[in-house]
Formats: sequence, structure tokens, C-alpha cells
Amino acid sequence: MKRRNYLERNQQRLFYSLAELERLTGLNRRRIYSLERMGFIRAKMRNGRRLYGSEALERLLDFRVLLEEYPAEVIVRSYEELKLTAKLKRYRNGLIRIRNRIRRFLKEMGWEDA
Repeated sequence: MKRRNYLERNQQRLFYSLAELERLTGLNRRRIYSLERMGFIRAKMRNGRRLYGSEALERLLDFRVLLEEYPAEVIVRSYEELKLTAKLKRYRNGLIRIRNRIRRFLKEMGWEDA
């Protein structure tokens, strides 16, 4: 819940720090650096700090979903073909979370049959 609210608040941001990307995507720092070296995402350097754009955030969110099915090298190499699959999985996961919240709410209200 916290991560989703944080993501909603920061959708209009231009750049994200490495720590913010770690928190939002659930990927660790070494994985993000590795993907940057492979050319999957780009960082801007400002005052000696890496800053990542919203495109990098989207790519990393897609990467995390695709990592359940494909090795990292395949995702990096074939990202354009797999992008729609990743978006579909992310939306599906979001709908499942909403459905589960509704079920918990209905159960709390005493409508256990729903």
C-alpha cells in the first residue's frame, strides 16, 4: 500500500534517485547498476548522483514482472517485443490486488458469500 501511494504521488516527477528506484521497483542496487551497464536504462549525473527518468522507472517495473518468466538477458535483448506482455501482467496484478481488497472489505462487512 505504501509503495503504491508513493508511486501515485511521484508520477509527475522528472527524476528519481537510486534509492527511490529501489523502493518503487523492489530491485536491488546491483541489479539496477547491471541493467544500466547493459544499456537497458540510462542515468543522468547531477552533482555526482545518478538520477533516473520516468522511462527508466517504467522499464524497471516491466523488467521486474518479466523476470518471473524470462532470464534478464532475454528481457534486455527483446524488451520491445515483451513490453506489452509486461504491461498486461502489471495491470492484471493491480486488478487482482483490487479484487482482494474488495473481498476483504465485504468479509469485514459480513457479506462472506461475495
